[in-house]
Amino acid sequence: MIKELQIKCVIEGHDFVELACLNEKCKANRVYCHQCLKNGDHVAHMKDQKDLKELIEFFYEVEQENGSLISKLSLMFGEIIKLFTQLNQGLEQKFQFSKDKLLRLNAKQLNQALDQVVKYDEIKKGLFEEIKKF
Repeated sequence: MIKELQIKCVIEGHDFVELACLNEKCKANRVYCHQCLKNGDHVAHMKDQKDLKELIEFFYEVEQENGSLISKLSLMFGEIIKLFTQLNQGLEQKFQFSKDKLLRLNAKQLNQALDQVVKYDEIKKGLFEEIKKF
């Protein structure tokens, strides 16, 4: 038993916990003593049992993996923000026309702008459908 982890078993009258169960479907106490094991707890999935040293290593591994996950998610979030900014800029350029901007357009440019604006609802609907896929 590891001295730092002297935790009494939750079953009254039992010893200190010495084992841990990592079986995801197990309903019994996850940390337990040898008396619990003698009583039949966890015998159906012995391969999922760890001693306390292995338990500490398991927590450490999950902590490391979690740190990596957080880093990856942060990078992905940065990419999402960049794409969102690009999308906003594109929408502003394509669909925001002040009166001054409209007055500076020639007939060909005005025709192109109107062609885009007429399709606004269709483009908006398609955009939301694409976003919902994620």
